[in-house]
Amino acid sequence: FVTFFFLQSTFRIAMERTNRYIFAFLTTLLTVQLVTGEAASPGLADPAVQAFFSTEVPNPLDPSFVFDTSSGSIQVSVSSGTAETGLMNSNGESLTTPIWGYGTDDLGHTWPGRTFEVRSFESVSIQWMNKIPIEDGFLLTGKDNGEFGDFTGRSVVDESLHWAYSLPGYTEYTIENDGTPIVVHIHGEHSDAPYDGNPEYFFSPGYDVRGPQWVEEVYHYENDQPAAALWYHDHALGITRLNVHAGMAGFYIIRDDKDTGKPDNPLKLPAYPYEIPLVVQDRMYKENGELFYPPFPG
Repeated sequence: FVTFFFLQSTFRIAMERTNRYIFAFLTTLLTVQLVTGEAASPGLADPAVQAFFSTEVPNPLDPSFVFDTSSGSIQVSVSSGTAETGLMNSNGESLTTPIWGYGTDDLGHTWPGRTFEVRSFESVSIQWMNKIPIEDGFLLTGKDNGEFGDFTGRSVVDESLHWAYSLPGYTEYTIENDGTPIVVHIHGEHSDAPYDGNPEYFFSPGYDVRGPQWVEEVYHYENDQPAAALWYHDHALGITRLNVHAGMAGFYIIRDDKDTGKPDNPLKLPAYPYEIPLVVQDRMYKENGELFYPPFPG
């Protein structure tokens, strides 16, 4: 028997109209147990005890959740935070989930990251900062897998892969001593090479360790393209999957004169609060609410 569960799921609905794609999004919590008959794996949250459709869907276009880029520039950092996914333990008590997300010191750091809503052909400059606490080690760790071994507290980073700190000249660095490297890529953005978030443009907390292709702290985006629903996410060499799993992703929405995001837009599209961006992400959780990533046997 196999039990599947999907929490903080992301759905993306696309409609083609006037030769352009209009996207509607929604974030929801969906728990699905396809086959019963076997208990949840030891140490993992049990999908069978989760309440269905009990948590209100948040709207990433809520004005309070949209970054203010009106000045043409902004500072955004990655750091630790917590998320409320609607997850419950076996006693029906709500659990919080530690995450690494995008945000600011004043607004906090969230999963997903706050939404960028920018105008087509209006540039914006973003200083991406790495404020992940070095003393925290890596957010995602293993658990006790019984007969297969106890991996509790062990980082899920596979250092046998080609990754940031395995490059020539970088093997002296470690996550324990130098922190987790990150770099931001806006998926679908027409970015110049220095600002495209190439995996080798990574940087550690405080920019102390910088990848071999690193150029500067501030990224410049011209947004020279039609309206589109894009997303920004981590892209660090060899650990992209882990950093995104930890929470590093968010919406980057470009508006133009047709898809304005306003109720009186020429295309007569739904506008906030009826336009709801939706992200689909499958996640596993430990029984204490922590995110779980399964790299070890068992």
